[in-house]
Amino acid sequence: MQPSDQTIEILKGIHDEVRTLRSDTNAGFAETHALVTQTNERIDQATAHIGQLGGRIDLTNERVDQVVGRLDLTNGRIEQVAARIDLTNERIEQVAGHLDRTNERLDTATTQIAHVGERLDETNARLDRLHRRQADAEVRLSTEIVAVVAAVDRLSDVLLEDRALRRRVDDHERRLVAVEKRVQ
Repeated sequence: MQPSDQTIEILKGIHDEVRTLRSDTNAGFAETHALVTQTNERIDQATAHIGQLGGRIDLTNERVDQVVGRLDLTNGRIEQVAARIDLTNERIEQVAGHLDRTNERLDTATTQIAHVGERLDETNARLDRLHRRQADAEVRLSTEIVAVVAAVDRLSDVLLEDRALRRRVDDHERRLVAVEKRVQ
């Protein structure tokens, strides 16, 4: 059983959205990783210079706070992406539900088509029987028509013969009447 074109298009759209979300998420993770790496490098530099740069510790802490703020922004973005992924998963589940209903409908249609096929086979068998009966009837009818033609030919011959006899009988009757008139 093949999915419909509409189902394939919906799945392709969802697939593209997931791919975009993954790309956005990977970019966010890469940016976060880069920021964390950068922050760690600055912290290492600051720790090395703490003894010498006492006054700069506050500046470094401010920078760390900025990085933390940026991390919070990044985490917020990650949470947004996670929320979008959750929405996408819900949509995928909805599509799966639609696919299940579509599959049920296709199963029903397949069953109905099979039933129609069986009925069509029965109808074809009946048509074959009817065709044979009609052919047999045509053969019988042809045979009877030939017999009727022969009978009509014989009847025609009898009628022609009867007409010939009638003329002779009429002729004989006229002669008898004439003979009777003479004898009287």
